[in-house]
Order: sequence, then C-alpha cells, then structure tokens
Amino acid sequence: MNIFERIPDNFFSILSTRLKHLHTDLLFLIYQQYKSSIYVIERDVIIDYFVEYFETHPVTTLEGDEETDSSATLPKETRALAFHFLNKFIEHGWIELEQQPDWSYKAIIPDYAIRILDTFEKIALGYQMEFRGQVLSIFQNLTGSEGYRYIAIQQAFETTDALLNGLRELNHNIKRYMEDMLASTSINELLHHLFVVYKERILDTHFYRLKTSEHISKYRTQIIRRAEDMLYNRMVIEEQAQLMVNDRMAKSTQEAVQTIDNWLEFISASFRNVSELENEIDSRNQKYVRAAERRVSLLYNNSGNLAAQIGSILRFLSSLIKNGKGKEELSANFSKYIQLFQQEIMDIKSPSVVRSANPKIAQTPLDVFEIDEEKKRQKLKELRERTKEVKAVEQMNDFVKTLLRNKRDIHMSDFPMEDSEDWLNALYTVIRSTSKNSVYQIEMENSPEKLVNVSVGKLPNMKVKLKEGR
Repeated sequence: MNIFERIPDNFFSILSTRLKHLHTDLLFLIYQQYKSSIYVIERDVIIDYFVEYFETHPVTTLEGDEETDSSATLPKETRALAFHFLNKFIEHGWIELEQQPDWSYKAIIPDYAIRILDTFEKIALGYQMEFRGQVLSIFQNLTGSEGYRYIAIQQAFETTDALLNGLRELNHNIKRYMEDMLASTSINELLHHLFVVYKERILDTHFYRLKTSEHISKYRTQIIRRAEDMLYNRMVIEEQAQLMVNDRMAKSTQEAVQTIDNWLEFISASFRNVSELENEIDSRNQKYVRAAERRVSLLYNNSGNLAAQIGSILRFLSSLIKNGKGKEELSANFSKYIQLFQQEIMDIKSPSVVRSANPKIAQTPLDVFEIDEEKKRQKLKELRERTKEVKAVEQMNDFVKTLLRNKRDIHMSDFPMEDSEDWLNALYTVIRSTSKNSVYQIEMENSPEKLVNVSVGKLPNMKVKLKEGR
C-alpha cells in the first residue's frame, strides 16, 4: 500500500515551511466554506475570503517561505497575494479547479484532502468522540429483527471500531491532561485545570458516562453471545455473503464469507478484551487524581502557609550571611515578619485546629423476623439443585490437565462425549477459559469451518491448550 499513489508527493510540504500557520488558516477558510456548500466553490469567492483575511491580518512584513518563495518576496497587493496562495494550494494538490461552460472556474477539494482537513480540524478543536449510545447502537444492530443482515453486521463492526478508537483517545487524553496539570505553577491555575478543564472535558462528558449509563458491561455479554451465535450459523452467513456479491460489495462468495467472519470475530474479540482498556483508563484517572493531590500539596507548602514563610525568611537570611551582610541591621519592614512568642491559647485562625469528636450515631433496634423452617429447607434444596451442576475454575483446570496429560493442546472433538456429564465438562471448559485463574486457553482453528462433526452432534472447531508457563 503506497499512500502517495493517491496523494501528490509535495502534498505535505506546505505544512513544514515558515508559513505553515498561514497555510493552515487559509486552508481552513476554504474548508469551512466547502462544508456549507453542496459540491463546489467559485474561485472568486475563495479569493474574496483570502483578501478579507489579509486585510484583517496585515502581512506587510511577510517573507517568502523556503520552498517556493525563497528567491523573491511575496506580492504586496492583497488580491495578487490571494491568487498566489490559491495557485500554491492547486500545485500541491489541496485544491482542484474546474472550468465551467461560462468560462468561470470553480474549486473542489479532493477526497483525501477533505479527510485530512477534517482530522486537522478535530485535532485543533480538541474533538473527542461521544460514547453516548454507541454500545446501545451495536447491541440493537446485532439483536434487532434485521440483525442477521450483513448491513447491520457491518454497521456494528464500524461502530465497535469507532468505540475502541474513542476509548484509546480518552486513555491518551488523560495522560495529556496530567502533563498539563503538572505544568501548573500556581494553586489557582491547578484548581482551574482540575475542577473546570479536566472535570468538564473528561469526567463529566466521558468518564462518568462510561461508569454509569454507558457502561459497556451492560450489553457486553449479549453482544458477544449474539456475534458468536451468528458465526456458527453458516447458512445465514452464506446467504448474506451472496447478497454482498449481488450488491457488488464483494467479488466472490468466499471473499464475502471471510469479510463477514472477520467483522463478527472483531466484534466478539473487542468486547472480550475491552475490559483491559477500561482498567487502563481507570488506572490513569486514579494516577491523575493522586498526582493532582501531590501537586496541590507541593504548591501549597511552597506558597502561603506559615512553614513556607519561615522557610523563605531563613533562606533570605542565609543568602545575606553568604554575601557577608549577616551583621548588618535588617530593615523595619523585614522585622515585622518575625514575631516569635509563646502561644498560650488556641486561636481560631491558627494553622492547627483541634479535631472535633465524631458525633455518636443513634442505634435503633431491628425487627427480627421468624423464618419458617420448612420454607428454609425448601430454599436450600432449590439452591443445591441449581448449583450442583456448576463447575468451578479449579475443577476445569484439573479436568483439562487430566485430558492433556503430556500434550500441549487437544481438539474439542477429542473430548469424551458419552453422557450429559461429558457435555457439561465441554461446556464449562469453554466458559471458564476466560477466567484469569484458568491454566488453559481456547483458540479457534485456522479453518473456514466453524463447527466439526462428532459422533453425537457438532462441536466448535477449536482447541484447548495450556497457557505459557503453566
């Protein structure tokens, strides 16, 4: 993949010259006008925008940049200057001109330039993706009445990809906000960054939603189950693959089947592993809070409290002694800062305030209800019935080790399948494989077949292997 097969070789060169700020300002002028138009912009309109910009931003002392204007200064007249920069954008592939039947010219922005300018605008404005409704949209696309259609699967895939990119951006932005916070030089600046900037742009708009209404775990299990159920339904996938070929979304049925499989596997794997990214975001937010606390303490101790003032006085006296002025009389203005006396009573304005005792909590008796013994025995019996077939991670670890013996892996088709207990063991082998305490892991075989036939039915085409170091 060569990106410069579609983008001119000198496309990015105008962003590395001395005039890069001017170039981006003018490009954004065109881009804003382009977004409000249907397709094209008249060249004269762009020139008028450039002239207005140069009249409000004087460039009389502007020199040529090192790439195209090194041998001569730029035009002095604003309209000629506007044409100069428009021609430069055309030469570098940012703008294209089309001649109309009436001999006028209209400008268009190529598709690659639109995407790049859109990205630049989001970076400049500090855009962050809204998580509101993203997980719900994925869930509805997969579980709705049309969830089996390839269009719904594709939309769920694209939304999942955008969601993961948004979480990665949030994770990185917390790190960037932490660096900005640590660069604060005063308590007021730090508190403004903590309670205004960080709170409004991270906590209130993104982090809080991820922990409440937009919590991913709310739909996570159902999305994974739906994606994997569809993976095993080969008949539906083949039907949708044929529709993709008919709609010219794929060249062959095999290619379409592979594409749908990739979409569903990406969705399933993403929601299985998204908890790691969520934990990293939580960890970075906690680091931000701890760093903010230490920064506040540091700035406070170095600013206006009594210990800081005494420290400043001692450092000043020490500097006088080092400079040979330690025996000179201090000025009256300085002497008023040193007032040493014995504190007889605790003043309300003292930096140390006596802690008040915690109020006593009034205790209220609770009503004791008698539980019917027969009802208690019935509930315990029901609980035992529900849990007798549940197998813990430790049980499945022993089961897998017994099957493997000296082997590193075993296919699911090699599992014993003689009775219902064997089926439960196979089922819980898959379920417990996601636990962090399991000594084994599940891997899909590299084959288009998602199911394999065994003597008593069909099983997933996957193998069980021990984790490294187990």
